[in-house]
Amino acid sequence: VADRSIGSGGGLIEIVAGGNVDFDAGSTVRLDGASGSSAGRLQLRSGGTVRTSGVLSARGAAGMRGGTLELDGARLADFASLTSRLVDGGFDDRI
Repeated sequence: VADRSIGSGGGLIEIVAGGNVDFDAGSTVRLDGASGSSAGRLQLRSGGTVRTSGVLSARGAAGMRGGTLELDGARLADFASLTSRLVDGGFDDRI
């Protein structure tokens, strides 16, 4: 399409582990939607503990939906921390 910018959605990141899933401090997972698009979806499946110390970002473009999280883990290290990171990162579609 000539002379036109078209954004794309944030896509899907799927992480499956038999053991722990750790998002260490300094790590970043981005599912932001580009111009005119919704954010993407993060699927986490863990047989161990899920720890989130890094940045989780899933902001939709203006007027579009934020990200979705699907979490299936044996244990969550810190629910309050995860909730804060999701809200700060724009996950507002479905959790």
